[in-house]
Amino acid sequence: MHVRRLLILSTLLLAVLSSILPVPANEQPRNGRITFGRFDPQLGDFSIWAANPDGTHQRRLTHVPSFFSDWSPDGTRIAFDFVDDTGVHIATMDPDGRHVRQLTF
Repeated sequence: MHVRRLLILSTLLLAVLSSILPVPANEQPRNGRITFGRFDPQLGDFSIWAANPDGTHQRRLTHVPSFFSDWSPDGTRIAFDFVDDTGVHIATMDPDGRHVRQLTF
């Protein structure tokens, strides 16, 4: 029974991986930077940071407790979560951390 489950899971994984196509170059984010959550001693919690793919030129983007982030498909906005007195919310911001738009209340 265990071998059968492993075979089924392996087949499903192979099907999923074979259906993933590379993103055409013209649809990749323009700036190539990455975003990530990192513990921020000034907040005593996590905040969102951006950096070059090699880890250089790190910059803190949020000044409120936040951890998860993701780029928009065109690379012009970053979606992220944040915590305030009323709960956890979702917002977007420019790649430099400016022009924050709260989406959930």
